[in-house]
Amino acid sequence: ASSSDGEALMQCPDGMSFLGDADILNDTRCGQAIRIPTVTIESLTSQHAIEEVAVLKIDAEGHDFEVIQGAKKLLLEHRIRFVIFEAMGADAKGDAVDAHTREAIEFLARHGNYACFIIAPEMLVPVTGPWLTKLYSTTSHAFNVLCAPEQDPTLKEVIQLYSVVPRATQFALAAVPSSPANVLEDPHCWACKDPAFSDLQLRRKALKAEKYFQVLYERTLAAGWSALPHLEFVRARQLQARGDSEGAMALYKKLQTNCCREPVTFAAQREFRRLNGDHARLLLDIVD
Repeated sequence: ASSSDGEALMQCPDGMSFLGDADILNDTRCGQAIRIPTVTIESLTSQHAIEEVAVLKIDAEGHDFEVIQGAKKLLLEHRIRFVIFEAMGADAKGDAVDAHTREAIEFLARHGNYACFIIAPEMLVPVTGPWLTKLYSTTSHAFNVLCAPEQDPTLKEVIQLYSVVPRATQFALAAVPSSPANVLEDPHCWACKDPAFSDLQLRRKALKAEKYFQVLYERTLAAGWSALPHLEFVRARQLQARGDSEGAMALYKKLQTNCCREPVTFAAQREFRRLNGDHARLLLDIVD
């Protein structure tokens, strides 16, 4: 998929391929660049008589913005409910993609008032409008971005289900509109003042969500998917909660060694360092 119907040059067809100009990659060990046909999301949905898209998940190795541009009409008509795309830290030349990430987020804001969030390990971080800083747009890391029409009530539900701490939930909700009364009361964090999003209410919702995802986790294990990185991270968190810090640290270390630059990897690094620090403090206490 791309921004137009036609042809494009695919680099590295025998490896992690991506679309780009002929001078981007000189290394031909992963295959000679080839010409391939391209299609827009608009044309694709029209050809298959698809009226609405619940989730448009894009992972085009640096070509994500072009794919989004090819869905312009669908975005304007809110026929795509959620968009998830990858923001990469550098292109094949090693250049920062500050402009690419920013352009994609601003394009979504202009075409359908989509609000965008970084999918962080334990919360959704708003990046639309004034929330988008160079801290996010020039990072060397790769991360996924979730976008949805800011007026869609389902977006608020997703924010609540994803975030694990009430303050993080309220922070993310501040990036989407509330009722006019709440805006006048506290324009910076309306969710902090809304009784429906109080710490108590959010913790109750989080407990229900945790029970649901525990059932989902058990079913995925029964289906034989236990080797998936995200499921291994869940397993490590469970061991940690039960007091088996050694078992949890072993899994966190494995995820750092065998996985990739995904949120689960960064979360594993964080938890490993935190547990490792706790062990060091414990040993110091024993010595003292």
